[in-house]
Amino acid sequence: ALGPAVIREIAQRTGMNEQELLQQLSTALPGIVDKLTPNGQIPQNHQVASAFNS
Repeated sequence: ALGPAVIREIAQRTGMNEQELLQQLSTALPGIVDKLTPNGQIPQNHQVASAFNS
């Protein structure tokens, strides 16, 4: 879980307000998790990098 301090820091670094950031994360994270966990399996470290390159 991302706590309030982490959300605040990410928002500041990206130039978004916290609400915008949370909206973007709620849209993006399900797809990222789906791509990183084919067949519901947690990938090995080397598989994570290759998932983003495909």
